[in-house]
Amino acid sequence: MDYSETQKRLIKTLFIAKCLPNRALAARVGISYPGLTLAAEPLVKAGIFLKGKEVPTGKVGRTEENLSLNPLAYSLVGIDVKDDKYLVSITDFLGEIKETKYLSTLMDLGSYISELKEKYPTILGMGVTIRDYVNFSSFLEEHLDFVRVLDESRLPYHCLNNIECLASIYNLYHVEDSNFLLLKYGPALDNSIFVNGKVVKDRNGISADISRLLIDGTPISESLSFRSLFGEKIDNETALAKLKEDNDKYTKFIETLAKAIVTTDSVTGLNRIVLTGSFLIDSDINDDLEDAILEINRDYDLGRHTHFSSYLAIKDKKGCIQAFIDNFN
Repeated sequence: MDYSETQKRLIKTLFIAKCLPNRALAARVGISYPGLTLAAEPLVKAGIFLKGKEVPTGKVGRTEENLSLNPLAYSLVGIDVKDDKYLVSITDFLGEIKETKYLSTLMDLGSYISELKEKYPTILGMGVTIRDYVNFSSFLEEHLDFVRVLDESRLPYHCLNNIECLASIYNLYHVEDSNFLLLKYGPALDNSIFVNGKVVKDRNGISADISRLLIDGTPISESLSFRSLFGEKIDNETALAKLKEDNDKYTKFIETLAKAIVTTDSVTGLNRIVLTGSFLIDSDINDDLEDAILEINRDYDLGRHTHFSSYLAIKDKKGCIQAFIDNFN
């Protein structure tokens, strides 16, 4: 069915809150109580919303119903692509994982999607996140067989790079932060800039990328990558430990990242800097990074920094959440 903008806001609110009394739901969405009834009733009849038992309102003798999303209304599929391997997840309409499977061949991927379609006939769409590619269009041009498998599934799908997906999900859960820079480190510096709730892209459709900034004559993507710092491909936990053990590398990392943040902020004036990933939510790194930022600019407002640590809880289903965003944003 087609949804009005009000209905989409109701669905997004309940996806996050899970269940709300009617008056609280109307207040969150910014509509009147009669307006809520008008928008919600068609969704109840269509099986998208479930009516709950009446609950006390706090006023003597008065109760009201609550609304929640029907978890069985739709299913959502996510495909996380890394090194030509595929982690496939499927959730219900509340975002709860029903099953996941790690696949190593396109043949297995196609077969598994077919199995999911038979098992979950209400699949709304697929969100495909692609790692290690700033420009996911390049990935699709180089992997036509992968595109063929997606097309043959006959399911709606949307492909985007990993960090853009994380930023989009952050925006879903923090709608008040419509202008922000999201930074994630390991094994390179990944980032996404959102303005007015939309990702910033250049004329070629490539997301704005501060890792191309020149700091001391070298792009950050080169100077801060694991391979540049450690000379090898290692996991995040090992890299974090090695970084803290080497004072020179650690100082270079902190100073370069601080310069990148201050430089980007001076140009964009964004309202929020979002730090995520195991490195950038580390308390020691955060303290030292803030000190380094203030060394560059004493007037910098550190109060705009926030951490998106909860992304670790949704990383296995981020494509599923992206599929939800594609339909209800």
